[in-house]
Amino acid sequence: MSGESGNSTSEPTVHQEVITKITLTTHTNDNSQFSDNSKKDNSEIFEKSNNEISEISSQSMIQFNEQPKPDHFKSEANSSAVESATRTPPATKETKGSDPNKKSVDIDEHLLNPEEVAERYHVDINPSKPSESKGLNVNQAEKLLEENGPNILTPPKRKHPILKYLECLMTLFNILLILAGILMYILFAIDPANNQPNTYLGAIFLGVAFLNAFIEFYQLQKSAAILESFLNMIPQQCYVIREGKLLQIQASTLVLGDVVFIKMGDKVPADLFVFSATDMKVDNSSLTGESEPQERLKTNTYSNPLEATNICFNGTLVVSGEGFGIVIRTGDNTVLGQIAGLTAGEEKNKSPLAVEIDKFVKIIATIAILCGIIFFGIGMKIMPNNLTANVAFAISVLVAWVPEGLPATVTILLTIAAKRMAAQNVLVKDLQGVETLGAITLLATDKTGTLTRNQMTVTYVWTSLNIYSAFQSVQSENTPFDPSVPGIQEIIHISSLCSRAKFDRTDIPFNERAILGDATETAIGSCRRAGIRVMMVTGDHPLTAESIGRKINLMISDTKPLIAKKTGRPIESIHESEYNAIVIHGEQIDSLSENDWDTVFSKDEIIFARTSPSHKLEIVKRAQSLGHIVGVTGDGVNDSPALKKADLGIAMNQSGSDVSKEAAAMILMDDNFASTVKVLNHHGITPYDTRIMQQEVPQKHYFTDNAETYISIHNQEITKDQQLRAYYEAQSIVYLSIMIQQIFNLFACKARHRFPFGKFMFSNPRNFIGIFFGAGLGMCIVYIEPFNVAFNTSYTLSPLFWLIPFAFGVYILIHASIRILIVRRMNPVNLNPEIIGLQMHPTVHSIERKV
Repeated sequence: MSGESGNSTSEPTVHQEVITKITLTTHTNDNSQFSDNSKKDNSEIFEKSNNEISEISSQSMIQFNEQPKPDHFKSEANSSAVESATRTPPATKETKGSDPNKKSVDIDEHLLNPEEVAERYHVDINPSKPSESKGLNVNQAEKLLEENGPNILTPPKRKHPILKYLECLMTLFNILLILAGILMYILFAIDPANNQPNTYLGAIFLGVAFLNAFIEFYQLQKSAAILESFLNMIPQQCYVIREGKLLQIQASTLVLGDVVFIKMGDKVPADLFVFSATDMKVDNSSLTGESEPQERLKTNTYSNPLEATNICFNGTLVVSGEGFGIVIRTGDNTVLGQIAGLTAGEEKNKSPLAVEIDKFVKIIATIAILCGIIFFGIGMKIMPNNLTANVAFAISVLVAWVPEGLPATVTILLTIAAKRMAAQNVLVKDLQGVETLGAITLLATDKTGTLTRNQMTVTYVWTSLNIYSAFQSVQSENTPFDPSVPGIQEIIHISSLCSRAKFDRTDIPFNERAILGDATETAIGSCRRAGIRVMMVTGDHPLTAESIGRKINLMISDTKPLIAKKTGRPIESIHESEYNAIVIHGEQIDSLSENDWDTVFSKDEIIFARTSPSHKLEIVKRAQSLGHIVGVTGDGVNDSPALKKADLGIAMNQSGSDVSKEAAAMILMDDNFASTVKVLNHHGITPYDTRIMQQEVPQKHYFTDNAETYISIHNQEITKDQQLRAYYEAQSIVYLSIMIQQIFNLFACKARHRFPFGKFMFSNPRNFIGIFFGAGLGMCIVYIEPFNVAFNTSYTLSPLFWLIPFAFGVYILIHASIRILIVRRMNPVNLNPEIIGLQMHPTVHSIERKV
């Protein structure tokens, strides 16, 4: 068996390929031990994965209602007969106004023979002696380059930075803050004498709005680097045959029909039809999800162009051998170009937090306007002749509803959470993604490089005409692992020397050491317990995907074909309610109806295999349309459209492409899928839990003496005692926060014309007596247990929470100091002018008055 290595360090006994003949299989993220479900008899695993799955490979993975197939899924015979007669070389540039989301892989050259392709592109080739091919002549190449344009990816239409900034500024919350700032200046215009401080408050409102817009604008500017990372994937130089000569030219000058020579270590400069190859293999893992290097031949038996053995795709790497190919797609029409179009054309959905803030702003704005109108009406009834005062009062009431501190509070809390996540090897690019992670209901994960490491791991050893398991947990009873068998010791010795395993300790015997890492099986189980559905979306083969899914417990129950085989019934007689696992081939996605999609997402265990980038994007959109908060993990170029469209895109750092990292909102620094689950468990009560508990208070009486136990989204039990303790601690810090901030505010109020520092602070000792008794009373209410009963407080409150009101108190003093500096700058003190010659001497009358 051959497959991929797990996502972290594997068993310590054998790790690398060895000289003796061995058997390789896919290994997952398990570093130390298999989960209980993995500890099955080896014969059962082999029988299921090799016999049952292979026997059903010819059957349909899923059967739905009869649907007409799209034109581009014609049979090989029809495609060869019809397309070869009518098809013309495609234009490199896409027609203006076309929708990039509707691009499809329209390659059909893989169904033709080399002579037919050469005739289509009017090029002279020699399949038997490719180095003697004539290729295009210089005039042909220049004409085609002028007609179709260079072999580069066309950047999307760029908006002027000012327009981008204005779009960021026109969010609901920023509009509310700007309106409040303008109303402050209107109020000042109505009554300048009594509304001088409103000029500063108006400036604060406007400043906060423009600052919020700048932060969002900065994030948008960073995301513009996505396309640049695509451009970097196109090699600068390539070898081409023109007029019978092998030349090295700029890859951007390649045209349709050029004969290109590629060898080991080269990046493919365009989509090529291979008409000659010598031991050539290409790495398509980042583009199609294939876990192993794919052999390239001049012949092909596949109808799907992404699986064709005679096609090389732009941006992929030649890992061995060499070959000659005809350029059949350049620039935007390459598969890479189509993925770039999908990524650049997708708009990211608002995060759940952003949606909640928008709802909150609408509610606050409605209440504020209604209150302003009501109080204006009351004022006109009481003082009908004083319109100015009534308008000023109504505006003051309206502005008082504006929560100008909300953006800063949200940003601070999200930043703290992001810092904690960084300690778990998770880099946060979008702060709102912190909250989104806690609200995910569906996690779509790639296989290659995410659930697996795209590496080979030894699992079975063949020596002395016997097969031995490399893992003691799955040894065969007939051939137990025997270290004395010839060849075993040599394999163990070589594998140990080649091992990169990391252990928790090195000062204890080797057999007692524990390997560092987290099992993917455990991670997926934790997601399920937290109420998060995990599904695999991969470009790899369905059999490989299902095999990996079962090894990591992502798929446990039987699929429809397996049930039909076990029961001996026709597959058509199996009802939807009889199976809960499903494997879908990418070719079926285009023909799925709305009811079919509902059926697919009704299953708990889902695997999508042989998916293209557009398929992955479609899966994300369908899941979102059903109300799921979708998270997507991936590392390849083919994952980037889905990563960008998802509510939360999570990319891999070590194995991930630059494209996927730019498209994602989070990056796993250690490429460990289990890190995601660590972060999920770290959150505790999420905003989602809070909303649910608030909605169910009337029925389940949460945070009261009659509260029921609540199971959080991360499968954590929050008992009645824990709810009450949290509630009482919250009330305790509210009391102390009011008291602490009022202490700071006391000195800020005394600093109307001078800084709140200096001797004058100690001029009134009674202030400190009041502070002492007030603070003492507050501490008694919180930290003396009898007072807890009367005031519903808790003595378990950590003093660390005091730092929050202390920080805001310091802010009050800083704000007062800045205000004084501004006032002194704008209104300097005017001294009386000195009058020359005027002398004031004491007189008898003045002395008497003084006495």
